[in-house]
Amino acid sequence: MSASGPPREPSRASDRTCIVVGAGAAGLSCALRLQQHGVRVTLLEAADRVGGRCLTTSVGDLGVFELGAQWFHGQKGNPAFALAESLGLTPQTPKRRATTPRHLRSDGRPANADVSLPLPFGGTALAAHTHPTPMHVSRTPDGMCVRIQVVRSASRLLFETVSELEAGRGGAHASVGAAVRAAWEAARPGLLASHGDGALLDAAWEAAEKLQCAIDGCGDLADECAGVAYASYDDFDGRHVPSRPDLGGFSKALEALAAPLRASGALLQGRAARAVRWGDAVEGGGVEARAGAMRHFACGAVEKIFVSVERRRPEAEEGGEGELPSLHLLWTEPARGSTADPLAGGWTRGLYSLHRADASSGEGAAASLPSGWSRSRCVLVGWLTGESARAVSGRPSRELLRELEAGLAPFWRLLPSWRPVAVHATSWTANPLFGGSYSYPRPAAPADAADRLAAPLVCGGLPTVCFAGEATHTRCFGTVAGAMLSGEREAERLLTAWDMHVEDPEGSRHLEHLECRRSIF
Repeated sequence: MSASGPPREPSRASDRTCIVVGAGAAGLSCALRLQQHGVRVTLLEAADRVGGRCLTTSVGDLGVFELGAQWFHGQKGNPAFALAESLGLTPQTPKRRATTPRHLRSDGRPANADVSLPLPFGGTALAAHTHPTPMHVSRTPDGMCVRIQVVRSASRLLFETVSELEAGRGGAHASVGAAVRAAWEAARPGLLASHGDGALLDAAWEAAEKLQCAIDGCGDLADECAGVAYASYDDFDGRHVPSRPDLGGFSKALEALAAPLRASGALLQGRAARAVRWGDAVEGGGVEARAGAMRHFACGAVEKIFVSVERRRPEAEEGGEGELPSLHLLWTEPARGSTADPLAGGWTRGLYSLHRADASSGEGAAASLPSGWSRSRCVLVGWLTGESARAVSGRPSRELLRELEAGLAPFWRLLPSWRPVAVHATSWTANPLFGGSYSYPRPAAPADAADRLAAPLVCGGLPTVCFAGEATHTRCFGTVAGAMLSGEREAERLLTAWDMHVEDPEGSRHLEHLECRRSIF
């Protein structure tokens, strides 16, 4: 954002002007707050919609989904949750169905779940619960099966190690990857002695790492800082809850912020900013300092795929497999080639699960899905990061379907009654307006990396070019709440510099980041 006006002299609010670039959560929050205080604001948005990396829309004929942000990370003090709640867009307590997630091994050997235990799926807070009664995906002639307790052991080890990093107890490890892999190397011999299946054990660990990558937004945990910058993140207090795309989701919530800006003519869509220029010399080497701060952050490649699956034969419902549950994919065979090359194993290797998209899953498929889909057709959602995400971003459904059928052939053979019929992928990485998803700190990022990134360019003693966005918020980076709070912060910076800091006008709320804590999901 770029501000102008006479330096330091108190004047009428209408003498102050500000151009805000980008109508995402940060830009909308900043522009609205400035406008509420009488500043003349122009909000430029290159796209034909507002919301930035929040997008609630239909996916083919599969229903309405969140293509970007989809969770409220805590409730107390969370401005994104407060906004959605004020509009009636917050969910009721989700009802959990007693379904059995199938744990499928790529080598065709059987797996079973023999106890009721929570397992993470889809990079979210969803706990997919197993059925109290053992259910085997398949059996060898001699009845051999594998207990899924080994999967839980690997997942628990990784998430406990991550919890230590979040608490600031990462030791000398520079990256999250270095920390969790050191813990794995130390624990694996004991786990192998207990469980005896090295292939399954390694596959479970690989799945856990992929899940953590999706949570953090990175392609490899070795690329993510394990120091103070990582530990500074905090979730808000209260439950993590999914959005309600069937009610309009994040897009409707942010459109509510945009409405007064659009009504006043301040919001200009389809207007891309080519450059930001300022007349006075920047004080304190601000340009070079900010360029250095940018090197401490990366914008991750994270994409979602939506797989429509249907029964091969209607009669298969009679005494067959019943509803298709969420699938936990255990890659027990070595990878072949690059995940970005569809002909050499392909992006499908990046999948760790395909979970059902419905009201009980938290994924939030629209309630308007055709009746009968629960038994004859369903939607499975998967997350991809890094090279796998780049390999699917923005590509045609027909190509992705062919590659998914081939890449997941070992798993589909274990589900003879079902077949994929369509695949859709998000396109955040391929979209030139975004180039990726949410951000994360690189190894060796200093504790004040986000503050350095947020430091304004100062000319004539006043902040002239300010910076907002989720990456600039120390405690809520990678979230909609962090973006909103950063926009509010920069509006306050300008109002204070202009000596216009007054009590909030009616209808405006100062969004404070209250005491909170971080959890994995």
